[in-house]
Amino acid sequence: MGVGEAFEAVATEASNNETRPSTEILEARPEKTSDLEVAKKPAGNFTTKIDELTRQNLALMAELEQCRSTASNAEGLNRELGASLEAAQLSVNALQQEKEQMKESCRQTAVVANFFRAKAVEADVVIKELFSAFESVKAKIPTFCPDSESLQARNHYKG
Repeated sequence: MGVGEAFEAVATEASNNETRPSTEILEARPEKTSDLEVAKKPAGNFTTKIDELTRQNLALMAELEQCRSTASNAEGLNRELGASLEAAQLSVNALQQEKEQMKESCRQTAVVANFFRAKAVEADVVIKELFSAFESVKAKIPTFCPDSESLQARNHYKG
């Protein structure tokens, strides 16, 4: 092979998979071309390959940017969720504290109510005793003064 000859790698087809390895074997075939064609052909293939790789790179860059944007959005949402969770936890803690204060207030109110209930029972006993004493005194009054006219007459003579 000499100057002006180019080689092209061509895949050969395997007729029997059992006797040949599973990887493709490339075979070099000499091809007669002019110097001008040699200069154009590799450049054309190279430019095509560069264009294809550039398109693939742009697609990958767009996909990467989309992944970054999605990750950034997820991170922002995660921060918001964390802040919401923290605020909710603070609310829960405040409500638990208020609940405990209300329980204590209720307990204290129950103690006061029991105190006044006991005082009411004691007052009822005293009132019943006083009522009984007044009834006893009232029952004895007609014995001393049979009628009110007699009482007025006695006061009149004393005075």
